[in-house]
Amino acid sequence: MNINITNFKAKYSLEVLKLINSQDSKLVEKNTVSENFFTQMISIPYSNPENDCYLIWTESNLIGFLQLIHENTISRTVLNLWISKNVDQKEIFSKIIATFQNKLHSLNSKIFHIQIPENSYEPILIKNNWTQVKTYLTLKLSINSNPEISFDNNFKLTHLNIDSNDEQDLTDLQNICFENNWGFCPNTLEQISYRVRMENCSPNGIMFVESNSNKIAYNWTLFDQHNQTGLISMIGVHPTFQGKGIGKLVLLAGIKSLYEQGAKSVLLEVDSENKNAINLYEKIGFRDFEKNIWFEFSE
Repeated sequence: MNINITNFKAKYSLEVLKLINSQDSKLVEKNTVSENFFTQMISIPYSNPENDCYLIWTESNLIGFLQLIHENTISRTVLNLWISKNVDQKEIFSKIIATFQNKLHSLNSKIFHIQIPENSYEPILIKNNWTQVKTYLTLKLSINSNPEISFDNNFKLTHLNIDSNDEQDLTDLQNICFENNWGFCPNTLEQISYRVRMENCSPNGIMFVESNSNKIAYNWTLFDQHNQTGLISMIGVHPTFQGKGIGKLVLLAGIKSLYEQGAKSVLLEVDSENKNAINLYEKIGFRDFEKNIWFEFSE
């Protein structure tokens, strides 16, 4: 099957949206990406949709969509790819990877990453000289009661206030919590301010644990009302305060918030090598649900 790859044009947004929402997913009952959220997703800071997004065609049929996310600070580009379920996905994936590897040398990045579900496209990537570098676990918690949280008097739970110094505090806290984690690119205030205003994000879903008016931990949650599914997007504890039980506290605070919004289940993703975090999540009741593999290609 021959394919044609063209730069994204806004007039095809609805076709791309239909493609994305038709994808099968174990994580949610139905994909519910809106037109507004799709526009936000491809218009993140330091990105140009018409330069960084691509349409994959066979004749006049749209069969795929590719978004390149450039992280210049760490000289990395991440490939996000959707392929129609009405075609031979492995054949199309193979053609897309082969085509884009010829384009990668023209980009400024030194490394390229793509995440795929386990037991999907691994042989194709290996054949094209990509290397498996990380495995991430998606864990799932079913919740049917409101978690109880006991706060030490030294700690206070607060929520993000938009258009306040909280956005800078969140930026600083996230960067210091994850500065030594694989694949993490330091965020700018502009990026964080953009993300907290995206359609799938609510300020009340971003919680801080404070000590002496200093934010020492946070939990950034998202909620899909249609699927009654919560997502713990990011959770971190300042290195100075790790090992004091604060991680469990802020984790439970996020679960409680999602339950009170109507969530029946909560998902999170964790590095398979982060045994301490996995042990905590399992004690709370999270169980293995899905594996995703990160592959790397370098020029």
